[in-house]
Amino acid sequence: MTTSATAPRPLAAKWVKANRKYHAALKSEREAAGWEFHDQYDGATLPLVVGRRFRVRGKPGWFKFRQFVVSPHEGELVDCYGPFTKSGVAKKGCALRVFKADRVWKVARRVMHEHDKRVKAINTRRKKAA
Repeated sequence: MTTSATAPRPLAAKWVKANRKYHAALKSEREAAGWEFHDQYDGATLPLVVGRRFRVRGKPGWFKFRQFVVSPHEGELVDCYGPFTKSGVAKKGCALRVFKADRVWKVARRVMHEHDKRVKAINTRRKKAA
């Protein structure tokens, strides 16, 4: 199996451990300073849970919810990843994003889980093979 020269290599286990330790320390510092982190946001038309797609006012594409953050300086923030097309394909510039919670505009009814993604990939391969 050949790999591309531009493809990123996976991190070594020691660096993964160091990154997790760093982010855990950063999160605990922020919690001590008054930040709040939640896995759900109920201020939209439907509750935003991890993995649910939503639109942001003023930005094209769909974003996937990661967490809801209450910052003492910025207020209510939605931490997400995107933009994606409606079918879930990453668009150019897809990355971690943070938006004010009042910019959430439209929420998708269906939550895309890992199982749904695997089934979709299998069905796509079957259609191509046929």
